[in-house]
Amino acid sequence: MIHWRKSVSTALDMDSDNSNTNFVAFCLTFWSYDVQSFFHLYSNIMKYLLTFLCRLRLSWTRGQLPKQFLILGVLTLVILISRTHQISARIPEMSVATDLKSFADQFPDKVVVLYFTAEYCMYCQALDREVLGPVLRSQDYEAISQFFRVQHDEPETKLTDFDGKKISNRDLIQRYQVDVTPTIIFLGPDGREVASSIVGFLTVDFYGAYLDQSIQDGRTHLLSKTN
Repeated sequence: MIHWRKSVSTALDMDSDNSNTNFVAFCLTFWSYDVQSFFHLYSNIMKYLLTFLCRLRLSWTRGQLPKQFLILGVLTLVILISRTHQISARIPEMSVATDLKSFADQFPDKVVVLYFTAEYCMYCQALDREVLGPVLRSQDYEAISQFFRVQHDEPETKLTDFDGKKISNRDLIQRYQVDVTPTIIFLGPDGREVASSIVGFLTVDFYGAYLDQSIQDGRTHLLSKTN
């Protein structure tokens, strides 16, 4: 949100002598840093509106619409649209936690993976893109676990707990002491933790290994209780 506002301010404050140079820098900055959070906060219409505002500013400072801007504007839109399609295709839809009891009763030997995320969390977006997207697409853990998304920024959202009672996201957040996003916890059919949770996301290097270890540990724990 802060990056987006800063980029808008930068775009609208471009002086007439360096308008083309500044616009190029703005577009690159916007694409590199802001677009990830932008997907989750605003519709595509807002991106087109932002580009339109830049065009208006250039027109006002130069008194005309340069040909270079038309070319740059088209390229920028192509990049934004292709980037949107690439990311959306890369991240499969994750089930939202709505009825934990029903799932636990039906699949008592599967690890329940609760993923606490938030719309404003850029680390969550990076985790989705770099780790969870490929994991869900591979379906490597489909037979032994199930991922559920819990929106940390929607605390009043209701769901059915493992014991069948109606609770809110806030209740889950407080129970498992989730202070930051992203946080992933691994639970058994009774709602108790069966493996080490993963808090935060800094680099992709070892995250996949941590995720695999916790899922496998949780699975081993559940099997040991049934045997």
